[in-house]
Amino acid sequence: GPVGDDGYKDEALEKMADHSPNGPFSGGKYSVLEGGTRTPFITYWPGKIKPGVSDEIVCTIDMAASFAALTGTKLP
Repeated sequence: GPVGDDGYKDEALEKMADHSPNGPFSGGKYSVLEGGTRTPFITYWPGKIKPGVSDEIVCTIDMAASFAALTGTKLP
């Protein structure tokens, strides 16, 4: 959705029509409520990641240690 009224009309609300990107959750983009913070996170690594669905909260920063270990890099 639109960030604010800075004079630029991006038509985000008009283009969205009846689509509800936050699904059943309250809040939206740039909101601290669930509808603004939940995003899909899909992984696929046969033999390493067990298939399934989880409701756990994940943040991209959580992946830093995993990617560092995979690439043999030290975290700053």
